Amino acid sequence: HSTAGGCNNFTTWRKNPWYTISCPQGGNTMVYITMFNPNQRGVVADINYHQIGFTIVKCAAGTISPASLSHDHQVVAKTTFWNKREVSLKVTLPPSGTPFILVPSTFFPQQLSSFHLRLRSAKPVRFQKVDAHYYTVDEVGEWKGKSAGGYQQLEANPQFTLTLTTDCTVHIFLEQLSGHGLPLASPA
Repeated sequence: HSTAGGCNNFTTWRKNPWYTISCPQGGNTMVYITMFNPNQRGVVADINYHQIGFTIVKCAAGTISPASLSHDHQVVAKTTFWNKREVSLKVTLPPSGTPFILVPSTFFPQQLSSFHLRLRSAKPVRFQKVDAHYYTVDEVGEWKGKSAGGYQQLEANPQFTLTLTTDCTVHIFLEQLSGHGLPLASPA
């Protein structure tokens, strides 16, 4: 599975790598964050960087799993997405009992790229990658002809069976693809 989910305009945004930022000391914490692509000057003749950026979100307590983040998550700060080598942001994080989530991404989904993150702060901060322990299953269907039943003819729509072997929480996301196989931009 690709972790190139695109920005939070796309439902695939949850597929991006996630990092937590925790500010253990009381009071506001000023953090300088830089995301940059590896230097390609002198290596690649025609350098064309993807539009990169990152979003910082505040989640409810116990919501540090990409799958469990609701569509109405609170965006604390975000960069503009530029097709440059690096983007930076200075953000003041308020005291919080739960970590903030930093999600680096390209603007569009499925744009593969490596990146580096650098955080600087006058106060100690904890920064770590979220090890997402969840399973993802992707199924593709389409509403076409007789399978375009709509709500009035629900039984004509594509149907899928989900079988669970243990008690667990399941999150189901439905995304509509464009004619090019890319997700349409929508609230994530």
